[in-house]
Amino acid sequence: MNELCRSIRNCGRCLLLSVIALGVLSQVSQSQTDVEFGVFPHSAPDGILLIVGGPILSPGAAASNQGWAGYHLYRKGEGDTGFVRITTAPLSRAGSLAELETVLGGEIDGLERFAGLTSKQELWQKIEQNDSSVLALTFLSKHLRRALGLLYLDTKVDTGRTYEYRATLVKVDGTECAPSESMSATYGTPPIQLLGPLEVEAKSTEQGVELTWMMNPEDSGAFTYSVYRCPDVDGTFLRLNLAPLTYIADSATLDTKGSFVDTTAVTGRPYFYAVVSTDYAGNESPMSPLAIEFADVKPPRVPQNVFANASDLGIEITWDTVTGDNIAGYNIYRSTDADSFFVKVNTVLLPLDTGYYEDKSTTLVDRYFYRVTALDRGGNESEKSARSLSLFENYLPPHPPQSVRAESRAEGILLAWERGEEADLRGYYVYRADSYNGELSQISPLIAKDTTEFVDSAAYLSSRGQYWYLLQAINYTGVVSAYSEPVAATPEKTDTTDAPRSFFGYFDAVGVRLLWTNPDDNAIEGYHVYRASEADSLVWSRLTAEPLAREIGEYTDTSVEVGAVYFYRVHSVNDRGEESVPSHDLRIVTFEEVPLPPGGLRVVSDGGALKLLWQMTHQSEVTGYRVYRHTESEPATPVTSQTIPVGDTEYRDAAVQKATRYFYSVSCVDQHGREGDRSVEVSYFVE
Repeated sequence: MNELCRSIRNCGRCLLLSVIALGVLSQVSQSQTDVEFGVFPHSAPDGILLIVGGPILSPGAAASNQGWAGYHLYRKGEGDTGFVRITTAPLSRAGSLAELETVLGGEIDGLERFAGLTSKQELWQKIEQNDSSVLALTFLSKHLRRALGLLYLDTKVDTGRTYEYRATLVKVDGTECAPSESMSATYGTPPIQLLGPLEVEAKSTEQGVELTWMMNPEDSGAFTYSVYRCPDVDGTFLRLNLAPLTYIADSATLDTKGSFVDTTAVTGRPYFYAVVSTDYAGNESPMSPLAIEFADVKPPRVPQNVFANASDLGIEITWDTVTGDNIAGYNIYRSTDADSFFVKVNTVLLPLDTGYYEDKSTTLVDRYFYRVTALDRGGNESEKSARSLSLFENYLPPHPPQSVRAESRAEGILLAWERGEEADLRGYYVYRADSYNGELSQISPLIAKDTTEFVDSAAYLSSRGQYWYLLQAINYTGVVSAYSEPVAATPEKTDTTDAPRSFFGYFDAVGVRLLWTNPDDNAIEGYHVYRASEADSLVWSRLTAEPLAREIGEYTDTSVEVGAVYFYRVHSVNDRGEESVPSHDLRIVTFEEVPLPPGGLRVVSDGGALKLLWQMTHQSEVTGYRVYRHTESEPATPVTSQTIPVGDTEYRDAAVQKATRYFYSVSCVDQHGREGDRSVEVSYFVE
């Protein structure tokens, strides 16, 4: 309120100059009164405005003002022989708040706040007490000053003619005191020439055309401002503001700035605007028209329900089209980071009636985040939509390895092939069989895509046998190729006692399961299983205290730890207790990567509840899902105590409250109970 009052005082400088111009107000001799009063004439557009300086008088309060009840005003024009009274009745204020509002034509309407008061009743008490602070409010409202008996408009004047004015105090019985000093004014000639504001600017905003200006420090007669508009610079300018405009003082820069928003402007139409300064009497400064074409700068609404899913050629993005808002089309933004570095990927604006785009410029091993914006015909772009995540999943099998060859070596058999050229190639697997149509066994871990050789040095190999090999390629989606052309070779090695054949194994919830094929040798009485840990520099230790029976071709190691890497080998034991050379070494990893989150998560309203829907994962190790929820003030927690079965791809959340925004995400849980990362969050506001 202090800033506002300071603004009132600044805006009222014209009236203050008028009071100063009165000089020393007339004072009736001590025998009559010691009341100071006077009148200042000011040329106005429709007459001469007479500002009375003195106390607020009323017939009902004459006793407290030495009997004076009001004022009479007198005028003398050029060529007149004397002063003529121009007021038919003494100027005085109303006798009650109700009468005052009747004169004003309505309620005081908040003027009390400018005086730091809480109610109009308090303001009326100040008026009755003749409080000088009330005069500050008359700087804002000439109607209030007129209702207080301190303002009069003389309309019976001629342009260019000079008039003298003076005032008298009047008692209830009509007795008048000696007149005040006379002061003159010429109709049509304001006392101070108005210059107008500085730095007038016009710009298009979402609300309309905004006009701003700075107060001209040389424009000493300026009291308020008015804004005019015309579609033609030579046409008739119409005033837009219903009430006079003041300015606001910037406490940081000490600048005084005015503003006005034309909310009636029509988009695409040219306009000419002019801002003029106005003195207390209503005189205006010259117009300086400013041209502008009102442009629509309000951005359209944000596209909703953005989804990104893998397609055969890249990643397919879909969204709900925006209706209305004069939409021209859409832009797609992409980033490999969830929170930043989003770059537009479409080279031309996508059509307004589409909600589809296929991004064919993705690589095959990265994950991408997408956001969509709407663009209107005025060039305004909406905020970016919520993020949507997707990976390019290539379900086309890679080419099988080419030019595969097998060569005998002293240490075993060397396999070699040409490097694959697919961009999403992950690596290779090597398989072996004891005959052309024999059972295949995987003998290699995943071989890196840049490696084109593998040596089968397993003790299982015999120089008396011929072994057949096939290779497969695998991509990052997990799709494997067809088998390569088979090749065969015999190792260059010395014969040893036969070791178990087709030795392989895997890790599951029980432990590491090892399986092998028994050699066709009647001398074999059983088998010993050995294990080495990669963490222990491959120091081998025997797991079987006694040889396993020869009929048994399997063993389960339940003493393994999750997160470790183990190597296994099996020896045949003959009837003399002698062990054969070991089988090939089998490497087992007792953990798998945690599963990826499901894609396509979205949320919709469902009869007072919220329904979540997502795409079913294709990860074979996943057994279920876990749904998380949080609000803007609470952390994310699971919404169910049990995982949701892998075949279910929706969840209905009925425990929601109105006027609350909920955030949801979903994770996958594998067969070992391990949970992967949560998906990108989606949100919904329950109205």
